[in-house]
Amino acid sequence: MMKERVVGVLFVVSIFLCFSSFSHAQSLLEPNIYTCNNCLSFSRLADQKASQNINRRFHIVDVDKGVIKAYVGMTQIENFEIIGAIAQPTTVDPEVKAQFDDMLILRSNLLNFVASSAGVVHIPKDIADSAWDLSGSTKTINDVGDVIYNDLDLFEKFSAYSGAVVSLLGKVVNVNVVVTVKFEDGSSALYKISGVDSDDGNVEVSFEYLEGTGIDADNNTVSDSKSSFAGIWIFESKDAIQQFAEALERQGIYLPPILNCENVEVSCETSGNDMVCTAKSVSC
Repeated sequence: MMKERVVGVLFVVSIFLCFSSFSHAQSLLEPNIYTCNNCLSFSRLADQKASQNINRRFHIVDVDKGVIKAYVGMTQIENFEIIGAIAQPTTVDPEVKAQFDDMLILRSNLLNFVASSAGVVHIPKDIADSAWDLSGSTKTINDVGDVIYNDLDLFEKFSAYSGAVVSLLGKVVNVNVVVTVKFEDGSSALYKISGVDSDDGNVEVSFEYLEGTGIDADNNTVSDSKSSFAGIWIFESKDAIQQFAEALERQGIYLPPILNCENVEVSCETSGNDMVCTAKSVSC
């Protein structure tokens, strides 16, 4: 399958989702369905859509809150003249409600999976040793994304939910989930997987490393920019300090040689346009 990479912390692939009994075209027929995720008022949006749905039922859903409501568009007449349209609440179509409930179950399955230990994506050592390997390395960020993409259990659940959303709404709406990746040294980071419509009718899936979420084995927050290295860093292992030094080097920051110690304190501070780092052994 072709994968399209982009420069930065995000890349995109296309996947083909096999839908159930509802196709893209069917979902665009009556009843019309609109999304209202985090909107201020269902009724306000319903009034805005009323003129497009005169004398027919339409639905508005909030996927995040699990709410679905139905309305009928009615013509407003004053002094025998049409002055606009207004939405009147009505009953939800049972078939639409059943589809919506099924979609919420698949969404819950996906979110519960990624929140569990089974949903953690483990990164092989030959891809990256540590979350520090993500710092300043687009290649490693993309390689870790490849590992996530090839996690069959995760993508089975992601594809099932995405397919249900498209079947009901005719488009991908609010299909995104945050996944934890774990490295062999005990460090971790977060990636966001998002689904969006593509021009060819498939679902495009993007993988984005969430900068600032990397935590190393010594509980330091992984720095993703040159300026964010400023501060005091404590490392308890030789491997950790080596990974930190390599991350500094990718940002163009020099760290003087350190004694072969397992407890090291590094201090980095800005000096003009440069970052200066010094290290001292806490104990050897």
